[in-house]
Amino acid sequence: MMNITSILADAYHFFTGNLRQMAGLFLPILLTVTALEYGLTATTDTTDIGSVFWAVLIGLLLYPLYTGALILLLAKRTRHETPSNRQLLHAAFTLWWPLLVLTFIVVIAVFFGLLLLIIPGIWIAVRMSFAEIYLVVEGLTPLAAMRKSHDATKELFWLILLTVASIYVPLMALSYLFGWMVDAYGGSSVLGVITG
Repeated sequence: MMNITSILADAYHFFTGNLRQMAGLFLPILLTVTALEYGLTATTDTTDIGSVFWAVLIGLLLYPLYTGALILLLAKRTRHETPSNRQLLHAAFTLWWPLLVLTFIVVIAVFFGLLLLIIPGIWIAVRMSFAEIYLVVEGLTPLAAMRKSHDATKELFWLILLTVASIYVPLMALSYLFGWMVDAYGGSSVLGVITG
């Protein structure tokens, strides 16, 4: 049986072993998303719903592209194949619409689940955690992928939840600490905060 330590070790080895290819594959997409989002929100008030809507929409539209490419890379490297970034992006483009539909359905379900006292949203997120993989690797439709993910995660619920929490809780703590440091030093530059 898998445990959190072996899952995190496998993930670490995958990402460090494929870092160069992933950087070439994802940095252009993520930098484009970040630049577009910054361009939309930097010139307007952060409470402006229109600019926030467009920034979220850009991220949502490009999310299936890099998620599909990452899942394909993981699946192909597991089979000891060495796909080019062009092959991965081409395959991810063909999966863009089904992944977008799946992402939209899952995000809406998790959102409404979170509105219902948080726990249902967490439950939905964990149970749908394999849906994207089933859609990309097995070619299932969004609803079939959701059903299969729901069934496959039944016995793995706590393992998935604890694994995800072991990654996100420290990241959220670091993000909070960094935000607090920036606020505490009056918005000084990052270099000024680091050097004291």
